[in-house]
Amino acid sequence: MDVRMMEIRSQLGWLVARGDAVIRWRTVNDLFDADDPARDELDLAMIENVLLDSPQVQQWLAHLRQAISDWRWHHSRPDTIENAMGKLLDFGLRRGIKALDEAVDPVRDWLANPPSDDHMDGYWLSLCKSIASWGLVRSGYHDPAVAQHLQQRLDDLDELVQSGRTDIYIDPDTFGDVPQGRQGNRLVDPALYDDPERGVRLPSIHDVLGLTVLPIQLRDPANVSKRDRLIAYLLQPEVQTWQPGYGLMRTGQRQYYSIGWDAMLPGYAGPPYETRDSNQLVQRLLLFADQPAARAHPWFSRSVSYLDTFRTATGWCFPASLLPARRVGYWVTGANVGLMAGRRTAALREIESTFYRLLILYRTGI
Repeated sequence: MDVRMMEIRSQLGWLVARGDAVIRWRTVNDLFDADDPARDELDLAMIENVLLDSPQVQQWLAHLRQAISDWRWHHSRPDTIENAMGKLLDFGLRRGIKALDEAVDPVRDWLANPPSDDHMDGYWLSLCKSIASWGLVRSGYHDPAVAQHLQQRLDDLDELVQSGRTDIYIDPDTFGDVPQGRQGNRLVDPALYDDPERGVRLPSIHDVLGLTVLPIQLRDPANVSKRDRLIAYLLQPEVQTWQPGYGLMRTGQRQYYSIGWDAMLPGYAGPPYETRDSNQLVQRLLLFADQPAARAHPWFSRSVSYLDTFRTATGWCFPASLLPARRVGYWVTGANVGLMAGRRTAALREIESTFYRLLILYRTGI
């Protein structure tokens, strides 16, 4: 065994010994090899029980149940479907864990039979379907309805990608009716959202979360090629210089809305990394880690090298700005990357940072 492997094994043992219920569970499931003798020596049933009984897992399961009870999909509050499902993914809950299976059953039913009344317009319904789809597929639920929605999004986005179009904007004064409060924003061409049932045909972070996994039904060569083209498209400088949030959409006379939920990459243009978006860096590195085009891009290797500037004698300790744990904020924008409960001390961040850095290493070899 070489020196590097000995160091990694020591770090895994340190994570199991020092981490809380979440870190231990994720370390044994995401970092240990399935046939590792050291893993066999652990009481895996006990580690799972401690995880499920932990206050933070119980709290976020309660948030998810409340969100589903109120059908609150999208908000910065913790008791929304998008934030609760994202946080439970961080905790390592997956299909087959009874508490999660029971909690998400209504979401699976909703996606299979989406509402047809007037309470949800087409754009909103498309967004909610995307949230449901990535939450389910990343948790291991490959339902036909999940595959159907992701196929539709993949096909629609591939039209944009295949067109080669990267200039998505038109003159903001085209219609002469932009409200005073929204002036100064770029106006996205209405041709990219002319059918509310298809939503906004720009790649959002919600799309990327679902399409970087792909349900089993969509893993044929044609769909994988579409997904790979989409990732390569996103990595282009012309796309990464779109306005944050992509800009405005016009849905009627004097009716303008910010699109939001972009798939921008923090640090794409290089240092400095300590910006308002630095909290997204770890989450988006992990999101794109399985994508060959992303791993080969200078953004990825440069960002990982930046993380490695925070080496410690034991592992890594990222700055607090990279590991926020906010009570309020959107999970998809990295507002709640921290894994462990408690005061955000350097000792706690060292455990989280070491876990995240090893997870990147295991997924990429970098």
